[in-house]
Amino acid sequence: MTTTKKLHLSLFFIFSLFLPCFAQNSISGKIQSEQTKENLMGVSVYVNDLKIGVVSDKNGFYKIENLKTGTYLIEVSFLGYI
Repeated sequence: MTTTKKLHLSLFFIFSLFLPCFAQNSISGKIQSEQTKENLMGVSVYVNDLKIGVVSDKNGFYKIENLKTGTYLIEVSFLGYI
């Protein structure tokens, strides 16, 4: 095997290790009260099709990671908030 073929094979192998990292998607955001602009902690954000979800942190931020490319319906709920 020539040096050039070894180099190409090595580069292909190295790049294939990182390929799954580029295919991962996420959904993230910040949840605030529309009237007061207050950050809302403890809001449930759920992807029903995938049966996964998170709760917003004390600053109102949430992030759902490692999603496959696609279209999802996101369900957001907050107990006791109107």
